[in-house]
Amino acid sequence: MRIGRAGLVAAVMGLTLSCSAQDSLGTVRHAITDGAPDDGDPGVVALLLDGLLYCTATAISDRAILTAAHCLPPAAATITVSFGSDVEAGAETWSVVGHRTDPEFDPITRHADIAVVVLDRPAPTGVVPWPLLDDPGPIATGTRIRIVGFGQTSIDHDDGGLRRRGEATITEVGPTDFRIEPDPSTTCVGDSGGPAFVTVDGVELLAGVTSGGDDACSEYGRDTRVDAFRTSLVEPFLRSLAPGTATTGDRCYGPEHCRSGICASAVDDATIRYCSAPCEVESDCPRAMSCEGPDDGRRACVFHAPTPGALGSSCIDDDDCASDLCARRSADSAYTCSAPCDRDADGSCPEGFECRASTEPPARPACFRRSPGAGESCAIGGTGPKNATFLWIVAIALLLRLSGTG
Repeated sequence: MRIGRAGLVAAVMGLTLSCSAQDSLGTVRHAITDGAPDDGDPGVVALLLDGLLYCTATAISDRAILTAAHCLPPAAATITVSFGSDVEAGAETWSVVGHRTDPEFDPITRHADIAVVVLDRPAPTGVVPWPLLDDPGPIATGTRIRIVGFGQTSIDHDDGGLRRRGEATITEVGPTDFRIEPDPSTTCVGDSGGPAFVTVDGVELLAGVTSGGDDACSEYGRDTRVDAFRTSLVEPFLRSLAPGTATTGDRCYGPEHCRSGICASAVDDATIRYCSAPCEVESDCPRAMSCEGPDDGRRACVFHAPTPGALGSSCIDDDDCASDLCARRSADSAYTCSAPCDRDADGSCPEGFECRASTEPPARPACFRRSPGAGESCAIGGTGPKNATFLWIVAIALLLRLSGTG
């Protein structure tokens, strides 16, 4: 359970998944070492990037899983979720339709390294969501925990993809994270985002999310504390996913999420969906939406591009954006939804956008709408999302070779 392949990719591409300054490349930890194959935790799932294992997660409701924030790649990449115990067995996969990270997540220090991911449909029958730890008491030095993940068994073995379990001991506790040491197991490549369970009164509770560790997968691991973000992030977002809670114009993750029963796809970003509703005239729709359709047929409230949350749309904070990044290209420009990019890589921004340094600390490169007359930019070479996904795969392969993890 380390930063695994996602963290390695960040090191090459300069994206928001860069390694921790405190743990260096050690935040690239992965599979369960000295553990055992695990067929008994169906709620612990594998995250796949274009079909390749790169992180782990845990079911916390029928439509949501909990993982590390650094496990979320750019919007251009395709994430799927496998509920099987063996990725190579070709288990059915679920699509990801949304996510929420803590606004204080720092990709450099890994502070607040936690995220809730929304699935396109309910989890398989038999998957029981894990209860969350709400009492910080069990998070103490000397507490034994159970860890689960799909990562490698050592830094020298490219054997990730099989769910494994093991035990470790908490050796250090901070306000929002804790450190573990092997007892006899620890985490390794591919385990990032996976769970650490504690037992309270005979009940196992989800206490930690794997965030980092040493690069040899042998000395220690670091987990984000679930109890530190339960009331501020996890539970409020889960409540917002309840059926019928989204109104016209709100983001939605399926028809049942909307009071109107209509969840429409944005015209400029198929990954963004919002609640629509039947209408007859403009005043039937919220401001910023239009009533459109044939005069003699069914009309509905729709957004014109840029759809709220899509690249280039206006924003106030990161939560307004599907990419979780609200930024501006200069001190006198407006804030817009952007996405991390690499200024040296072709295709890391969609067509019509260019990779520029943002004004927000630490001024990481981000995709902004191309200015009229602007020269060639990171969008050179294609349509953007497809090329960006390709770059992720290339970066993964390169970094695994350079780090000796594959």
